Amino acid sequence: MQTLGSIVGTHEPTIRNWLNKRTASFDQFFRLLSRDDLSTQIAMTLLRESTVPSLGHLARVLPPSLLKPFAERFDDMVVKSAATKLEFPDPLPDEARKTLQWPIRKGGFGLASVAMTSPAAYWSAVAQALPSISACVPLPSVAGLSGFAPIPPMFRHLFACHKTLASLGCPTGENGILPTRPEMFCEWYAEGAEPRLQHAITASLDDHVFHARLQHFATPLHDRIRIISCAGRNAGAWLRARPSCKQLTLPNSDFRIAARLRAGLPPLPRLPSSCKCGEEVAGIYDDHFLACKKLCPTALRHRHDNVVRLMADLFRKAGAPVRIEPRPIDGKKDAPDVEVILPGERLLFDVVIPHPASRSRNSTVPLHAAHVAENRKEVKYEILAKKLGAKLLGFGVEAYGAVGNHAAEVLKKYHEFAATSIAAPSLWCLKSYASQALAITIQAGNAHGIRQGAIMSGARTLECFLPSGFGLTSSSGFSASSSSFLSSSSLSPPSSTSLSLASSIHSFFSSSSSSVLPSSPPSSPSSAYASRSLSSFSSTSSSTPSSSSFPSSSSTIYSSFSFSSSSLLPSASSSSFPSSSSSSSFPSSSSSFSTSSSSSSSTLSSFFATSSSSSSSSSSHSLSSSSSSSSSSSSSSLPLPLPLPLLLPLPLPPPPLPSLSLPPLLPLPPLHPG
Repeated sequence: MQTLGSIVGTHEPTIRNWLNKRTASFDQFFRLLSRDDLSTQIAMTLLRESTVPSLGHLARVLPPSLLKPFAERFDDMVVKSAATKLEFPDPLPDEARKTLQWPIRKGGFGLASVAMTSPAAYWSAVAQALPSISACVPLPSVAGLSGFAPIPPMFRHLFACHKTLASLGCPTGENGILPTRPEMFCEWYAEGAEPRLQHAITASLDDHVFHARLQHFATPLHDRIRIISCAGRNAGAWLRARPSCKQLTLPNSDFRIAARLRAGLPPLPRLPSSCKCGEEVAGIYDDHFLACKKLCPTALRHRHDNVVRLMADLFRKAGAPVRIEPRPIDGKKDAPDVEVILPGERLLFDVVIPHPASRSRNSTVPLHAAHVAENRKEVKYEILAKKLGAKLLGFGVEAYGAVGNHAAEVLKKYHEFAATSIAAPSLWCLKSYASQALAITIQAGNAHGIRQGAIMSGARTLECFLPSGFGLTSSSGFSASSSSFLSSSSLSPPSSTSLSLASSIHSFFSSSSSSVLPSSPPSSPSSAYASRSLSSFSSTSSSTPSSSSFPSSSSTIYSSFSFSSSSLLPSASSSSFPSSSSSSSFPSSSSSFSTSSSSSSSTLSSFFATSSSSSSSSSSHSLSSSSSSSSSSSSSSLPLPLPLPLLLPLPLPPPPLPSLSLPPLLPLPPLHPG
């Protein structure tokens, strides 16, 4: 009989048939969840808070032996959907799959496995309903369950649950959660089970599995530190945030980079082998950009400043007077980041964001990196705080999002002040808003720093920004010459998302260097295809690229290089290029490009035809000659064969000096002797 969203009965074939239909009914939902127009943040929230519980309630009603094959099938669908939305590699590594199914408080994503939780759910449900069952049916004694008499079906399933839970490490006995023997079930829960029994059992199992993973000899030290930091306080708040406002919204590209860092995967599909600072990036330290010294003055400083502005804005909206980087009274340049005037207290705090898994750190103590950074800041400004009569706290937040003790104290002071503030209540007054907004800001800053680090480290082909379904379909690496590379690789057709990214990147260049690039996509086939290659910039990031990331428009031009291979072109006969002002068609797959200098110079001339119509003939001649010589020299000495046309900066020739026409000199009057 089907009732309350489940099926009740003893006929197992009927139950299995119903479970098969119930599991198959989720296929349409998972297909809708994989749509490109659905935000990754929203999709993961729906998976965790709606999809998994929709089948999880059956684990409390149906025996685990009947539910197990269908629960495993459902778990595979959930993991596959999440991995597709997060663009995880295929096949998915086993450690990444476990991380997806771990609870958020243990460094996972909260997509709990129904097959793993079904024994605890069924045991807890029967224990809580035992008083009502005993009022209707007499229960067997311990001796009756221990004898050779046939055991009722419900108790057979309970015995199997007890064996499974005890083997997974759930404590038993007087000080444990479960009875020592399964036959003692009726006596142990005669008056009903304690509240939240299932939560207590699953939490005990999660702790046991978590510590077993950390102590496993095959887990590298870098991964241990990452797991401990991701399980720290507030480290998973960005996963619980619902995108109800700008401060709680994480773009798709930033969300995927944050998910890859949390799962122990490379933050980008393709990373450069080494950083500009000389450290290796590929391998176990693929998150090196979170602690690179070359990025500290730029991208990592950008992350720090965003956290400072967020915390200052929170206190300011709550009604507290706030100053950012107050001028110190002793005349020194250094000062704490934020000064807040609270009732009866003057608070100073300085933000620091250390990376706990960097090469220079090897401690597995939770929040060790945050505590060391906080203490260093407090020692630095201790004398200044005494002169001002203020309380100084270091605001340490680890790169994975874990909040240090003193940073948690600052958040607590904010919550207490906002609760008693006379300001109108709003979203920022909620207790979870500050911690979630802080976590979102940290992850967005991490994504920005990783992208800037990849560009800075010589990712000139922009391969590291291409999604897994776009770009090279061949697994061969870079070859020594462009001809051998082109003969072993091909390009898959672009998606509509990639084309829209290319259009937005082209708009950015048009607005930032209007004197160099035309306002619409170029009409030349090779130039249009070069503009298309810009889609690999992943322009869906939360922050606008800084001007220092691109060459100056006053001293450089951009020359489009193309390769003589039809495999670089889309397989479709024609496709339109989206743009805000105009559109152009891609060339067919049968056309080819030439790498000669004359072709490059003609392409360059057609590329700049729309933007330099008013230039003189002499400047056009110098431009063509410089581009021709540059392309001829570049075609023979390119550092790496490029799979996509690339916009390379070339220095502009100095402008010719204007010919000055001076008036003729007038004869001087004769000098008369005085």
